[in-house]
Amino acid sequence: MKKVLFASLITILAMLLCVNIFAAETNVDVGEGQAITSLDDAIAALDGNGGTITVHGTVAVLNSLTIPEQSGNLTIIAADGGELNFASGVELTFAKNTNANTITLNLPVTTVTSGLPIFGGFNSIVFGKNFEVTGTIKFFGGVDAATGASVSTITDAEVNEANNLIAITTLPYSITVENGNFAIFTAGNLRRAKECIYGSIAAKLEVTINGGTFGTHVNYSANDPLKTDRAISLSGMSILADDATLTINGGTFNSPIYASAFIGTHYTTASACSQVTNSSKDYYATDGNITITINGGKFTNDCIEISAAQTAASLNRLLRGNYTLTIGENAELADGIVLDATQVKAYEGENKAATLSYTNSATVVAKNFDTATGCKNTVAEPTRIACIGDSLTQGTGSSNFNQYSYPAQLYTKLAEEGEYVIVSNYGCGGTKVTDFQGMYYRDGLAYTLSVNETDPDIVLLCLGVNDRGIVGNTVGPRDLFRKEYASLLTSYTDLESTEEVYAITPPYVYEYGVEVGQIVRYLQKTTAQDLIDNGNTELTVIDMYQFVWKQGLNGQKNGEMLGSDGLHPHDTGYGIMMNAIYNGAFAEEKLLTNPMTPRSDIYIDQANGTTDGAGTADNPIKHLTVAYEMADRNADVVTIHFVGTYTDDNINYKAENYTGTPSNNTPMDLKKIRYVGETDANGNAGKWLMSSKYFLINCDTEFDNITVKYNGNSALYYFGGFNNVKFGEGFNTESRRYAIFCAGHNVYADKDENSVSDVRFTTAESVSSDKDITVEILGGKFLFVIAGNRHYGTATQALYGTYSGDMTFTVGEKAFISNDIDQENAICGMNYLTGSINATINSWGKGVPIREYSAITKKSALAEYYDETKNTGKVTITCGENVDNAIIRSGDLNADGQISIADTITLLKYIVNGLPEEYDSRYFYDRTSVNLIHVVRSLKIAVR
Repeated sequence: MKKVLFASLITILAMLLCVNIFAAETNVDVGEGQAITSLDDAIAALDGNGGTITVHGTVAVLNSLTIPEQSGNLTIIAADGGELNFASGVELTFAKNTNANTITLNLPVTTVTSGLPIFGGFNSIVFGKNFEVTGTIKFFGGVDAATGASVSTITDAEVNEANNLIAITTLPYSITVENGNFAIFTAGNLRRAKECIYGSIAAKLEVTINGGTFGTHVNYSANDPLKTDRAISLSGMSILADDATLTINGGTFNSPIYASAFIGTHYTTASACSQVTNSSKDYYATDGNITITINGGKFTNDCIEISAAQTAASLNRLLRGNYTLTIGENAELADGIVLDATQVKAYEGENKAATLSYTNSATVVAKNFDTATGCKNTVAEPTRIACIGDSLTQGTGSSNFNQYSYPAQLYTKLAEEGEYVIVSNYGCGGTKVTDFQGMYYRDGLAYTLSVNETDPDIVLLCLGVNDRGIVGNTVGPRDLFRKEYASLLTSYTDLESTEEVYAITPPYVYEYGVEVGQIVRYLQKTTAQDLIDNGNTELTVIDMYQFVWKQGLNGQKNGEMLGSDGLHPHDTGYGIMMNAIYNGAFAEEKLLTNPMTPRSDIYIDQANGTTDGAGTADNPIKHLTVAYEMADRNADVVTIHFVGTYTDDNINYKAENYTGTPSNNTPMDLKKIRYVGETDANGNAGKWLMSSKYFLINCDTEFDNITVKYNGNSALYYFGGFNNVKFGEGFNTESRRYAIFCAGHNVYADKDENSVSDVRFTTAESVSSDKDITVEILGGKFLFVIAGNRHYGTATQALYGTYSGDMTFTVGEKAFISNDIDQENAICGMNYLTGSINATINSWGKGVPIREYSAITKKSALAEYYDETKNTGKVTITCGENVDNAIIRSGDLNADGQISIADTITLLKYIVNGLPEEYDSRYFYDRTSVNLIHVVRSLKIAVR
């Protein structure tokens, strides 16, 4: 029995010995006199198991190095005067943490004075007492955040998700510093460029500093509004989304200290590609409890402030948890350091607070603590201003977003005036009010933060210029824009904190002046006004466009306001924008009304006029944009007089993010506009050179005594929009091809709800009308004319609107209608008619029949089926004495001038016997085959 017990004991001891052998730490010697001479090889020798690397003598690190994650703790120490010497441009990266191991650096390090970047990868790291640094370190406890996808690949969700997850940690970690010289010290990520993804520290973080030197002088004071330099922080350029502690027992601090630091320059792709961060409050909300305890250390005059959050004109976020700052008597503080808790504000209904415990003898300035050294305070909250928009808010075109965007300049101006404010910039270049091409503003992190993590008192919303090419040439997107814009505005007015929301029109931009000025602006103003009229008292309209058009036109590109692309302002231009917004929202006497004298007669002379002319015959202006701005909105008629030759301003549509076909648009808020040519001093009659393929008529419109020339190779299309339209006898066309006129709309297919690229679409409602109108075509040369809608050439699934008003349609003797398009020369357009059209035709293409209804052409199998029986209205055609063209009534198969049961019987015969050779499809809506459905519909028409 004893032998058995002894044998068992021996076995157990052997097993324990084996376990101890296999558990033994790996030790690797590297450097002078060692078999391994490079740090790379020493890391490889660990084989991923962790252990200790001992450096002998000087070991040079000549190339950037990424140390793979180890399965055990990793320690790097020195012997025999050992040190690591890092060459210029080299970086040291520890792979992202997935376990609870600790990395210890406890040896001398030499680096260039510009700083050695070290990325901790969210690992727990100890900088030991022997971590003596010659030069400086730039330490980022997180990762080097990946660049977000480009605009063209912004919807690559798989790539973006992978990049975003790398920049997020959900595992707790700690950082301990005993020694070292850190130009930058942060526990979070680095974003090298504005495109880089936003990551999160979504786990408990503990930082303990017992020694070392931190930070360098920053280029701002504690009272400056724009604080973009950062050196010492918990968050780094990450979102601090969980509990965090910072304990300082020693060390020297030469920069401000922040719990939540400036996240870096904001940009569209960063916002759009950070969808994991955007997906949950666990990642985007700074709602953990943050504790900073200072028991010792030296805090120099350069320290400036110890703050819960660094504020700049960027993505400022509130700290929603408890913030506790404790400063003991042994800390050596320079007098005047600011202790700031301004951005600490709990969610509604939560009992969170900012608490200061202070037992130090230094004189400091404490701001916005709920409790300070045991005493309750009344906290004076700043006015929080959120700036929402696109690139014109982001600051594209300026030399520095963070200094010269209009939010940044507004922040500076208000601060100089003594206003206690926080101004945040949530602008995302290229984004739209409507959901197209993956650039929908409300999809991005910026929108989520602005609504949930800002608590704005005032919202400045200047968004819509990127919708210009969408709403500029089709009517369907205009209805969608109204709906989306109203929803966007109310998403801010409905916030509990919000007191004022300003709907701000975009400024004048050279490239798209007409579409922005006349369409986007009108839709914004009227949509906002509808909300105001319905009781939305928080909302005010600032029509910035009317205050900055002059500066925009002065010099246009590289001029007084706009930069080289003709779309974005330069630094000074953003100041002009800012002043207009300031005057509308913050000035003692708010400037909201148009400063121009309204006129009903406005003269344009591009050669001799001036930007700021009076618009009179003696003092003309030179821009149509100004004429539209001067137009008296209360006048029955506004007449634009063209002197000499006028060439459109908006001649170049190649800038980034433009979608759709460029178009001229009449103003949407005039009762009637007349375009009239005048004779100049040289005897030249007024001429208008157009660059846009489409001319969309949005109010009653008349052309007379003027020549219009389209510079393109195709026809110029006029779409009347079911408004009263007159081309007078003095109207002339002078283009490569004759013009085309449709009294209704250019009709596209309906929008696919799942499509983000379907920028041109219409709905049946948007292309329908019940207005009684008069259309007169008394002059000009036209390829064809239609008293209704026309389906866009490739829109094979276009819908059918309905015209239910009464229209008087006249083609005069001096008008010329071509004879080469039989199918589309017609009276009623490609729509249903339930009203009436009374047409008088005094000129028509020689030998071309006058059709009652347009052909329904280019239809696909997926298109809405055309139902002839919905045409319950009446077309009356009266021809002048010089017009002997045949009149074709759709459905009148026997051409007896009426639709009767005889025509239905004829259709039935066609089904039985097939279509005869002499069958003319023009007499039955251009059908090339018939079936029983057509017979039934014909009967319905015949007996009604």
